[in-house]
Amino acid sequence: MPWWLLIPAVFAAALVWIAALSMPDGRLHVTFADVGQGDAILITPPGGGHILVDGGPDLLDAARLMGAHLPFWDRSIDLVVLTHAHSDHISG
Repeated sequence: MPWWLLIPAVFAAALVWIAALSMPDGRLHVTFADVGQGDAILITPPGGGHILVDGGPDLLDAARLMGAHLPFWDRSIDLVVLTHAHSDHISG
């Protein structure tokens, strides 16, 4: 095997392993995050999907929460729940 084929093969194998290790494990995951004046809650049910409860007052804090806890291939929120319409809950 030529050496220049080794680099793409290693890269592909690494992506496969990262994806395999990031797959849903069939458990409920609930992440609470302090996002300033309020809290944001990210819920991942066993069947998949993502639920965000209150985003907090800052868009960047909510984005950091989701970036840290969502798999790289699925950066979507399926349901957003707002507990009330104050800016410290809905702006993020």
